[in-house]
Amino acid sequence: LPKPHLETGLRIAAWLHVLGARRITTISLGVGGNTEKSAGAEFETSLLHRMSRKGWVVLDRGIGAGERQQVERAVGPLKSAGIPVLEASEEDDLSGKRFSLPQQVKNGVLMWQGGIGSLAGIISQSNRYIGYDSSGQHLAAALGVPAVTIFISGNPPVFADRWAPFNRRSRVIRMMR
Repeated sequence: LPKPHLETGLRIAAWLHVLGARRITTISLGVGGNTEKSAGAEFETSLLHRMSRKGWVVLDRGIGAGERQQVERAVGPLKSAGIPVLEASEEDDLSGKRFSLPQQVKNGVLMWQGGIGSLAGIISQSNRYIGYDSSGQHLAAALGVPAVTIFISGNPPVFADRWAPFNRRSRVIRMMR
C-alpha cells in the first residue's frame, strides 16, 4: 500500500484501540449501484448489530447518495438501540476529534467516508472484512485479511465462483432473496 493510505489505516486502528477496541471489522454495504446485490436493510442492520457487539465496525459509507442512504437506513436502528455510532472521514484529524463517549468503549460503529486507498489502509489493519461482491473483497484478499463475501442469488452459481476473492482466508456466502 502507498504510505499515505497505510497511515490512514494505522491512524484509524490506533484511534479505535485507544477507545477500547479489541477487534476491528471493516464492512462495506456498497453494491456499485446494483441494488440486486443487496440483501436488504433488515439483514444489513442485523449484520451491523451482531458485529458491533463483538468489537468496533468501520462501515464504509460508500460512494454516491444511494449508498450513503443505504448505510443511514442500516445504522438508524443501531443508534436507537444505544450503540455508539460515530462519523469520520479521511480529512479528519482524529487526534483532535472529540466524541461524547465514556473513556473506554469496546464496541460501536465508525461510519467512514474516504477513497479506495484509505479504505484499503483500514482493511489492512482490520481483523476481518465483510461485504457484498465489490472491490473491498479483493482488497482484503490481496492484503491477506480474512474476508466474508456475500453474493445474492440473482446470478448463476458460476458467477460467484468467477468473482470470489482468491485467498484461503476468504469465505463466500451465497444468499437467496
